[in-house]
Amino acid sequence: MNIQQLIHYLYRPDADIFEASLLLAKRSDPALDIERYLHILHAWSVELRESMPTSGDITQRIGALNRFLFEDKGFHADHDDFYNPDNSRIDKVIDRRKGIPVSMSIIYVALGQRVGVDLQGVSFPGHFLVKVVVEEGVFVLDPYHYGVSLSEEQLERLLKHAAPDASMSMLAEFLEAASPEETVMRLMRSLKTIYRQRNNHEEALEILNTMLAIDPNQPDERRERGLLLHQLGCHGSALADLKRYLSSVSGCNDTSDIEELIHQLETEKAILH
Repeated sequence: MNIQQLIHYLYRPDADIFEASLLLAKRSDPALDIERYLHILHAWSVELRESMPTSGDITQRIGALNRFLFEDKGFHADHDDFYNPDNSRIDKVIDRRKGIPVSMSIIYVALGQRVGVDLQGVSFPGHFLVKVVVEEGVFVLDPYHYGVSLSEEQLERLLKHAAPDASMSMLAEFLEAASPEETVMRLMRSLKTIYRQRNNHEEALEILNTMLAIDPNQPDERRERGLLLHQLGCHGSALADLKRYLSSVSGCNDTSDIEELIHQLETEKAILH
């Protein structure tokens, strides 16, 4: 995959998260036929539209979407192999009919939008969700659990589990619609975690390179790449990343550790020269 192609696509005003996710998947499989999967989604939207109530409230339309995706097409959560990289590749999720919260939500949103249901992805802490705004307020849906609608109490439990220090007064902020860029970043963070857990440093570095090419102003990813480059023996590049990380943050718990590592790398560099 040409990273620039993905970057240019993400910043198009008509960027579609399903197509953007396929462009990301092409990183793993350069031969991936993107048009084939766009055609599959289009065919499903035509099929779903035939069973979608033309009138009725939003709950009936969401119910039709849920039945189609989870009953007719058999999509379900991959509880047994959650950290399989295929769960973060949209083409594989389509083929296998299972995925993780963010990939399931991408398909859910893309299909809903194509049949006139104005769904939006939500990069909620710890668990990607979907929302639809109605006159009465907001429905928050969980495609990982068959599109169930979540109550405020359930959202509070999710938030406390993922971000114990967060306040419920911040709930509206956490329920902001995610842009295509933010959604692709969430997919890549899942992949990065998987590859780090598997000690697949080369793949993890590829993901971090892509993330920082899309948005260079990500201090956590900058720090992580610097530490990974140090681990891989690329000390000059590691030094540049870690210095940039420190210049972009203040008061972090790891500041002294990073400063010590930078001093060590600079000393080694001076000795080598």
